[in-house]
This record gives sequence, structure tokens and C-alpha cells, in this order.
Amino acid sequence: MNIFFRKFYGLTSLRYLLVFVLFFSILTLYSQQNLENRVPAEIINESIIKEDGKSLVIPELKAGDAIVKGKFLGYVPEMKWKIEMYVNNPVTGEQEELETPVKEDGSFELKVPLITTMQVLLRINPFYNKYILLSPGKETTVYVDLYQKNCQETGNEALRCPAGKYMYFGGANAEINNQMEDNNIQEGIRRAFLDQVQDSKEILDMSAEQYKTHVIEKMNDAIEQLSQKNLTEKAYEFAVMDIHFTAIYMLMFADSNLESAYRRAHNLNYEDDITGYTKPVFDKAYYSFLKDIPFNNPLSLYNENFGNMVNSCKFLNFNGEKIRIQINVPTEKFFQELIDSEILSPEETEIAKFWQKRTVDNWSDEKQLKYKDETVRVTRELIESGKLKEKNLERAKELLSLCLDPKSDIISVFENREIFIRYLNHYKIFSQEEFNDLIKQEEPETIEEPEYSEEIKESYNGKYNEVWKQFFERSNTQKQMEEIKSYLTDILGTSQGIVFDILTAQFLCSGFEEKIPLTTDKFEDIAQMDNPFYFNYINQKNNELLAQIEKNKDKEGYTIRDIPETEEEKLFPELLKPFTGKVILVDFWATWCGPCRTAMKRFEPVKERLKEKGVVFVYLTDESSPLPAWQNMIPDIPGEHFRLKSSQFSYLKKKFGVNGVPSYLILNKEGEQIYFKVGFEGSEKLEKILSDAL
Repeated sequence: MNIFFRKFYGLTSLRYLLVFVLFFSILTLYSQQNLENRVPAEIINESIIKEDGKSLVIPELKAGDAIVKGKFLGYVPEMKWKIEMYVNNPVTGEQEELETPVKEDGSFELKVPLITTMQVLLRINPFYNKYILLSPGKETTVYVDLYQKNCQETGNEALRCPAGKYMYFGGANAEINNQMEDNNIQEGIRRAFLDQVQDSKEILDMSAEQYKTHVIEKMNDAIEQLSQKNLTEKAYEFAVMDIHFTAIYMLMFADSNLESAYRRAHNLNYEDDITGYTKPVFDKAYYSFLKDIPFNNPLSLYNENFGNMVNSCKFLNFNGEKIRIQINVPTEKFFQELIDSEILSPEETEIAKFWQKRTVDNWSDEKQLKYKDETVRVTRELIESGKLKEKNLERAKELLSLCLDPKSDIISVFENREIFIRYLNHYKIFSQEEFNDLIKQEEPETIEEPEYSEEIKESYNGKYNEVWKQFFERSNTQKQMEEIKSYLTDILGTSQGIVFDILTAQFLCSGFEEKIPLTTDKFEDIAQMDNPFYFNYINQKNNELLAQIEKNKDKEGYTIRDIPETEEEKLFPELLKPFTGKVILVDFWATWCGPCRTAMKRFEPVKERLKEKGVVFVYLTDESSPLPAWQNMIPDIPGEHFRLKSSQFSYLKKKFGVNGVPSYLILNKEGEQIYFKVGFEGSEKLEKILSDAL
């Protein structure tokens, strides 16, 4: 057809192209002249900025759906675009992903669950990837003029495309959304700020304080640029906060940024050993930026990164401490939890009750007093010996103070003494045996444990360990949270505010991602929060999780496989023996691994197609994935599931070079390895490899 067209009119390819450009130019200019007929007048009016002199209001905590409606002017069905929204829920700490296809007429509508007015990431395939501001219970509209957009981006002077916007926001938060878009703040000022801070040549070999000074200088430069943008009061405050949180992000991840700069300067990959690099020291003085840049401010809820930055506080480098020893002892409460779990047989329950009576918190008053007095005596001797320096001297004084406090409980004394001993052992000051030699030994207690078969004892120990891991993790998380709050209190100069509320809420919701419902203890903690919103919202999310777990009991398509009894070197072939002659994808994963869960969700549509063709999906994890979490999650992951012992998983990780999860291994029908990769390379690549293997 094209050949006939050119031949008939005597046009060359170049002339044909010019005809096409001229036609498109006429269409574009015609579209520009009729702009008002395409974009609703009320939307155009809302995009005209009016200064009312008012500041941002504190966002209200109120759960509800924001409605996002919109239309692409000039859309054709063949584009097959979709709208994606990513919401960083500050209360649960989860990222929620939503999407909807664009209809044939170019319109779309999406409900976005929120807990407050906040930024969400709007991704429009293939050209838009920015944050917009939404409010629960309110409607935001988005109109995109593709005629104007295409006209502007051709860069052809022949089109004589007039300057003008192609994106219009209406409804809730239109004032801020339009100004953030029109002034190119996210892709302009914010992007330039990030690039300047991450310039590896500038930050190379900086100390922590030098890096902090550098980031704050660049932050102030970016804010100065904002002042030139003629923004309304509200939009200016909002844009400044956006820059503030970009700075907080860069300062929180200073360790990674400085190390990356060193690696780039010395041509080292992430996997390469690093030598000659001195890690910067991050202490309370460094983290003072959390107070200097308004972090503990309820207006922070507007920012999409607030919840993530609160979560990052859990990983602050406390006083530059290289190791942090934590210990728990089984208490009467733990054994009661074990008994109430209903996983023990009658004989095993008797064993648990026997040891429950002998826990530290069930010691007699006399025994507790002797233990404290003896700890005081030995600790004083160690302090007076002059062998303890700096941190260990501090620890000794803290232990001494705890023992002398008549209100201190025996569990705290016992755990702190054990932690102190382990620090002494770690720093080679005293070994456990040497410390014990200082203690006056009492007559050992005669214990007559119930006699049961080795099989029952082994079964009891296995069940004990499962419950103990969960109890230990919860207890240590609670202690860590208390330590974090104390640390932040010193930095911020207060123990109150939105940061502490969100930190507490995230801790209470920490099991949701792994489908672990709230415990009784956590319910009690929620009830103590001042704002009733948290109790109501978290309780609602917990009820939704319980309903999902109940519904999952009827799901099919997943199989829990027994672990074969065999040597480690024969383990992998035995695991896959039932699937001989099949193409197999082995997924090394963990319940606590966010990237693992995200990859599974994105791969699911492809997986459905491949499963019908005979591909087998095998999922391997270990005891680091808590049993209840694993049991609750796998009904949503069709395939063959193995939960290995940690030693078995470690062997396989070493065998195949799995230095992180998720990792993927593909075997062809002959059982030969044809692919291995740490990290998810995308659905398309895996689908091609698996399809070729079929």
C-alpha cells in the first residue's frame, strides 16, 4: 500500500514522512484550538492557582477509600495501558499495590485505601511515575491531554506546538497536585538534589559528620530553589517537606551511600570484598538531624516516605556498637503459652508443667535475694579490678544499679547478668568459666524429671523449640523497641509525638506481612495508645487477616511435603525425586522476605500459564520462617512446599551459591541445571527460560 502510494504520487520516503508530519501537525493545532472542548471547564478552572494565604492543616487519621478518576484524551484501545498505585501504609509498614486497566474510551477509576491524607505513587504505563496527594473519602481527578503531550515531546519546530500543560488535577488536593506537577518539583528539584548528594566523587572518603553537612547544604540549596517557584503557601510547605524527607532518606542510608562511593571509586562490585575502607561512626550526635529537620511532626504524615523512615529508626547504629547481645530465659508465661498452644501430647504437657514450676520467676524470695547479693558482690569486684573499660564498665554499673534496686524483677537481673557475662566473654576479659569461679556455688538442686521415652522427649523438644523461637523473637523485639524509643527520646528531646505512635503501631502490626494475627499482649498494648484510631484500625486489619486465614483452609493447589530422611549430599535429589521428568523451578525464599513476596505476586499470572503446561514449582525455606507464618502464607502460593531444617537449608545455599533470598534455580526435564540467579530478574525472563525448557 505504501509502495503504491509513493509510486502514484512520485513521493520519496522523506516526502512521505513530511506529509505524515504535516497531517499530525494540523491535527495537533486543531486539538489546541479546541482545548476547552476536551478538558472539562471545571478541571481547567481548578488548575488555575489561587493563593489563600493558608498553611497546611494537620492531616487527620481516618481510614477510608480515596477515589481516583481520570481520562486520557487521545487514547486508543490498542495502547492497553494500566494504572498502578503504590501506597506505603505508615501504620502497618506494608506497601499496598493496586492496579486497574484503562478502558477503551481512555477513562479509569480506582479505589485507594488510605489511613490519612498522604502521597501515593501513581504509575501510568508508560510515561508517568510520580507521587500525588490523595485523601480518604474524597475524589481526585486526573485528565491527561495526550495530543498536547505528544506535540510537546516531538521537538519538531514544524509543529509550532504552543507551550501548555497536558496534565490537569481536580478534586481533592488539586492545588498541591497541580503545582507539584507544573513546577516539575519531583523530577526537577528533588531529582537534582538526589543526584548531587549521590555524586560519588563529592562524598568519597567523607566522615559521617562531613556527609551530614554536605547533605544539609544541598537540602538548603534545593529549598532556596523552591522559593523561586512562586508556589502558594500550602504548596511551598508541602514541597519543603518533600525535600526534608529526601534529605532524611539520604542521611539514614549514609553508611550504604558512602560505601557505594568507595566501591565505585575502586571499581568494586557489591559482591567483592572491600579493603582499605574505614566505616564511618554514626552516633547520637550524627542522628541529631532527626530533630533539626522536623521529623516528629504530625504534618509528616503527608509524605509517602514517613512510614519507611520511622521503620528505619529500628536499624540506627546505637552508639557505634558493633555487637548487640540479647538473651531471654523461659518464664512461667512462656511455658503457659506452650501448654495453651495445644500442640503437646498429654505426656509432653506433663514435661512442660514440670519445668514451668522451676522457671527463674518461680524462685523463692530467699533464692532471688541470694542471687542478687552474689551478683552485686562479683560485679563490684570486677569494677574495682580495673579490667573493665568504657562500655563494659558502663554495663557493670548498670547491672549493679539493677541488683540494688528493690523494685527490680529477678528476670531482668538474670537476663542482664547473662548478657554482661557474654560481653565479657566476647571481649576476652573473662570467660563464662572464669566468671562462674567468682560466684559462690550453692548446693545443686536435685531435680527428678519425669521419665519418658527418648521419642517423646525428642518430640517435646521439637515443639518446644518452635514455640520458643516465636516467644524469643517477640520478647527481643519488645526489648529492641524499648531501646529504640529510649534512643530516639535522647535525640528528639521528647518521648511523645507522631514518630513514637507510628513506631509503636508498626511494631504491633509487624506480623501482618507474614499473616501472623495479633497476640493478647499486643492487643493490650494497642488499648493503651492515646488515639483510639490505632486500636480501631489495627483491630479491623487483624479481623481481616483472621478471616483470610480461615478462608485459606479451604484452598487447594499447594502441597506440604515431608523432608526425606537422608544425608545432606543426597537431600536435593531426594526432594525433587517425585517430579522426575518435569521442568522444575526451585524458589529459595522466606516468609519474612518482602522481595520474595513481591516477586511471587508479580510472577503469579505467568505461573498459572506454565503450571498448565506441566512446570513444577518447588518452594524451599527453613526454620527462620516461623511455622505459623509459613502455614498461613503457603495456601496463597500454589506449588510444592518444603520447610527444611536450618542446617539443611544452609547446606543447599552453600551448594548452589544462594547468598540471598529470593533465589531461583531451574532444572530441565533431564534434571540438569539451566538457570540460577540470586534476585528476581522479572517474569518475562523466567517465562522464556521455562517455556524453552518445555
